[in-house]
Amino acid sequence: MVISILHLKRLIIVAFYFVQFYGFAQTNLIFKPSFEEPYPDPNSQINWAWIPTGTPDHYSSIWAPPPGSFWGSPLNSAGYQLARSGNAYMGIITNINHPDDSTFLYSEHFRTTLEQSLKSNTCYLGGLYFVNGNYSKRFANRLGIYLSENLPTSTSTLETQFNGALKPQIELDSNQFYTDTLNWTLLSGVFKAKGGEKYVVYGNFYMKDRTKWIPKSPLTLSVNIPGSFYLDTNYAYVLIDDVFLYEIPSAATLPDTSLCLGQSVGIGLNNDTTTAVYNWLPSTGLSCTNCPNPIAAPNSNITYTLTKTVRGCSTQAKVSLTVKPKPTLSFNLSQNKFCVNNATLQLQGSPSGGSFSVIGPAHTLEDDLFRATQPGLFQFQYHYTDDKSCSNSSAFQNLWVYPLPLKPEINKKDSLLCVSRGAITLSASPTNGFYSGEGISGPLFKPNKPGSTSVYYTVSDNNNCSNSDTLIIKVLDCAQGQF
Repeated sequence: MVISILHLKRLIIVAFYFVQFYGFAQTNLIFKPSFEEPYPDPNSQINWAWIPTGTPDHYSSIWAPPPGSFWGSPLNSAGYQLARSGNAYMGIITNINHPDDSTFLYSEHFRTTLEQSLKSNTCYLGGLYFVNGNYSKRFANRLGIYLSENLPTSTSTLETQFNGALKPQIELDSNQFYTDTLNWTLLSGVFKAKGGEKYVVYGNFYMKDRTKWIPKSPLTLSVNIPGSFYLDTNYAYVLIDDVFLYEIPSAATLPDTSLCLGQSVGIGLNNDTTTAVYNWLPSTGLSCTNCPNPIAAPNSNITYTLTKTVRGCSTQAKVSLTVKPKPTLSFNLSQNKFCVNNATLQLQGSPSGGSFSVIGPAHTLEDDLFRATQPGLFQFQYHYTDDKSCSNSSAFQNLWVYPLPLKPEINKKDSLLCVSRGAITLSASPTNGFYSGEGISGPLFKPNKPGSTSVYYTVSDNNNCSNSDTLIIKVLDCAQGQF
């Protein structure tokens, strides 16, 4: 449990304090925290009440209009003090020696019932604002806040119970004396509830031997505020206003879940405060270990533990991730290069039922049947999703599609011949091709019967791509008068 003391010299709204400095806005669990109403009743089980054997004071402008009265505000028996908010506050004795007992320390307490019982293993931020009364003749080092499942019934019970056996969840630093009689001072702390606490008590929970005090200076004691109702009593007296108790959101994680290998998921659900300290373990697969909401991308089943700490109070949460394997794929091209005029390429991947994607120049892909319409580099990938919703993609497979060589041209001057004519030599450009067809022997063509004959001239390049030209030769029987 950590205590902070902050001196404030101007009024601010309590709720704004928590949103601004703690980053969360929760409901104050204290009923009517600024004591505007009702008047504390020792028999009350619900609203503000005092602990029998003590008589805390309720100061409010409702008891008398300004300038004041014995129980008025801001002028009253304690001196002059503006309420921190509203027009009311409480006053209690924290130190006065009992005349008949050298060990007993008379002090006053007041209590209330919380709006709801506290949750087990949950951190809470509680506190109050206090200022010393102008006419208090001493300053004591004890003031605290105690929360309990049971309703305290007497001051003596509290002193016996807390004098070393138990401590208030929130209390002043007993090594210091707070002597301000002008400005409201913040006492606050964070603690972890056992669970079931539903009563809160304010006051000094220590007996005489554990309560220290110092006197006011004579100069301060001589001051008399006009219009106030001075009580010349040798005790330590504090005014209290704007009490509060807020639940701090506990560490929060995603519910246990599963993901596929290679996927990532945000595992934190902490959107409440920037003042908390976060620690995620183990660090395997996490985008960060000290942030509220890391991204997890583990390679195997894992359980992450989050510890969230706010001013010394820690809560934990766990999330287990089950990592599902990716489907195993098999995909290879039947060939990795061909010419642009070749036949289509049928794509096949395993397991069946997936889809293909192609990156490259103009092409068609229908029913896994690929045809290139332009030369260039094509990159293929196979994609598959299994019945566990896990997907995988194959490695890229490359296919080079080469252009055809320039179309050759056969000299057409010998396209009409007599069958009786002997062999002729054909010519074409470029000259590095070869001829084929009926009656062809190298570049020679020998007509052997009347009719039409197709002669082909083909050229090939270094990629084994070819292009060709066709010459149709009409062979005539010149002896029969075919001209």
